[in-house]
Amino acid sequence: MENQALMTKKISVVNYYLTPLAFIVLFQALLYAKVSLKIIGPLVGITVLNNLIFTYFVKKSPVLLIVRMSINIIVNIFLVYYLIETYTPIWFLLMLTPIVTAVYFTRLKTFFCALGMSALLFIIEAMHGFETSADWGSTFSRIIFIVLLSLFINAISQKSSPEKDKVTRGE
Repeated sequence: MENQALMTKKISVVNYYLTPLAFIVLFQALLYAKVSLKIIGPLVGITVLNNLIFTYFVKKSPVLLIVRMSINIIVNIFLVYYLIETYTPIWFLLMLTPIVTAVYFTRLKTFFCALGMSALLFIIEAMHGFETSADWGSTFSRIIFIVLLSLFINAISQKSSPEKDKVTRGE
């Protein structure tokens, strides 16, 4: 297990880059999507509160990282389901969980997380229907992107870990 200082640094980096990305994607979705705020409003509220509250507490107790990620996954699934037909880039929300997993966890956990989120994306898009072969191809490209990007980030993250550096140097 990584030491507390390294884990806190990783949490800060994830919060610095990925939380704003999620909010930007979500904000744009709210601007352009044609979906009732009665459905989306509570989901957005949960997301904002979850990320604001847990951003502070996760630094003090990294165990809460799993709670934060779990809430984000559940809310993001619903957001993607309701918004993907009118704002396609919302699928980025499903990509964030495997990226975060890639930073914190092993290659195997990263692979299965990316595979799971890709399967969810496929199911959501299939529920809305594939009308052309381009729809199938587009979905397939997103799935491959989620898996490969996550594994790439995991490989970089693992190589930069001081514990991994000791192993590769034979210390």
